[in-house]
Formats: sequence, structure tokens, C-alpha cells
Amino acid sequence: MNIEEYQKINCSFRKKLIYKVGLDCGFFSEYNNMILAMAYCLMHKIQFILSSNNANFDKENGWCGFFEPFCEDVVTNKDQHYKTVNWKYMLKILLRQKDLKILRNILPYISFGKKILYTQDVFGRSRDNGLLKKKFYIDPLKTKLSYQELCSILVNLTWKYNLDVKKDVHDLISSLGLPPEYLGFHIRGGDKFLEHQIEPIESYFAKNKTEIKNVFVLTDDFTVISDIKRKYPDYSVYTLCEESEHGYFHGDFMNQDEVYKRYKLIRLFASIDILANSKLFVGTFSSNPGMYMGMRAPSTSKSIDFDNWIIW
Repeated sequence: MNIEEYQKINCSFRKKLIYKVGLDCGFFSEYNNMILAMAYCLMHKIQFILSSNNANFDKENGWCGFFEPFCEDVVTNKDQHYKTVNWKYMLKILLRQKDLKILRNILPYISFGKKILYTQDVFGRSRDNGLLKKKFYIDPLKTKLSYQELCSILVNLTWKYNLDVKKDVHDLISSLGLPPEYLGFHIRGGDKFLEHQIEPIESYFAKNKTEIKNVFVLTDDFTVISDIKRKYPDYSVYTLCEESEHGYFHGDFMNQDEVYKRYKLIRLFASIDILANSKLFVGTFSSNPGMYMGMRAPSTSKSIDFDNWIIW
């Protein structure tokens, strides 16, 4: 499916969703959830409409500050949108926290006949891990697809840089002088320990069953690079991580000015493209870059924390 075919299919649906991207989380959390919402809309014949104005990754230009448009992009107020969890998880946290405010997560399940849906109306539904066990027949595609396969199609449709970003990313990648064959690792530090245990470096190298001794590492902590060079001196290590970086903390990042954030995001995008072109990617599906790689390059992506791709 190309972008023109997607747009034709998408615009044929009468029911509409306006989805807010760039609400409050890191870029790949925002992007991955957008892809899940797009997949949900295709499965349920809902027209997907983006709202990227005042996005936290580019307040002035929104989605088109970095990427080519792929659907209608409308201006809405952030207060019209919020994020929800699926009903199973909602019941768990309701029993655990006993906070009745959590009940607003159930509103999308009991709202009927709405002509215009907003982010919250599909956010929790599209994140239900039960979807991973099903196959979906998307009529215009004339085939049954897994949720991961459908998301993979949508990633490849939407991950199209605008001209300025395309040049910046190309220049960054060219500056590294990467060899023809290399491994790709994503090793997260920073505030990741708040969500999941930090995996040891040895776990990543244990996944390498090839003879390749070149590795590109996406990390937010240069200590990781130093440790790899010390423990694996026979490997040639490439990275765009700077020596001054010692972990990503989302709150600190969002307090930086727009020029700095753009600079860091373009370096992140360049790193992601390098990982996508690696002979083998090793990361964690319990991180948003890892979840993304499981959609963009499913055949070459391995995880050290889950055997199969998950919705994170």
C-alpha cells in the first residue's frame, strides 16, 4: 500500500477520529501510539485525522516540522484530548489505587453514536495486547494481517522526512563512515529504570550469532560506549551519542529550547535509520525505540526482554 492508496482508503470512511500527536510524552511514545491508532481506525473503518498543532516535538510546525504530510492535519485544543488505558488495565489500577478519577478511562467504551471521535476514544482500545493474538482482514488490502504487520505498513507509509530533515539526517549518517555490514544496538539509560529494569550490556552481545564485529549503538549515556569498548575491544563501535550525555530524562529535555530539542531529535532520527539498516538490531521491546523497530524492521529485530513484539 502506498500513500495515495492509504489516503483513498482513509478518506472513504464516514466516521472520523481526530488524533492528537505530541501531547506529553517522548517522541517515539507519541509516534508509536499514533501508529496504533491508525491501525485501529483501518480495522474499524474510521477516518484518521491528525492534529499536530502545538506538538511537544515542534510547537510551531507540528508533524510537518519533520515529516511529509500523510493525511488531513487540523487544529484542535489540547484540552479536547487525553490518553486512556484499556479496560482490563483500568480495572487493575482501580482496585489498586481506589481512585474514582480512573473511571474516565471507561467513557470511550460507553459513548455511542459519536460522529467525531477524539484521541481518548481509541487510545486505550488500540493498546489492548489482546490484539496481538488476532488476524485482521483489511478489505482494500485483500489479505489478513497481524496487528504488527499492519503497523509495519503504516510505519513505512508515514516515516518520510521533509526535505530539510532528510538532508540533515543524510549528512549525519554519512559523517560516521559506517561499514557495509554492522550490528545495531539500542541501550537505554536515563529514566528508563522507572519503567523497566536496565539490561546488562552482555545480554546484547549474546544475541550476536554472526561474525560481524562492527556495532552502531543508540544510547543516551556515553558510559555505555566506554563500557563496550572496554569489555569488547575486538569490536569497532560507532555512535552519535556525545561524551557529555549521561542519560535521557524526559522532563529535563522538555525544558530545553526548541533549537536544542530539534538538534537532538534529528540525531535520534539518524540513529534510528542506522539501526533500521543494520544486519541485526538488538534492543528491548519494552522501550519505545525497540517497539518502533519491531514494526519498521520486524525480520531483523531481536529483543532481550521479550521473545515477541509487544505493545509498550
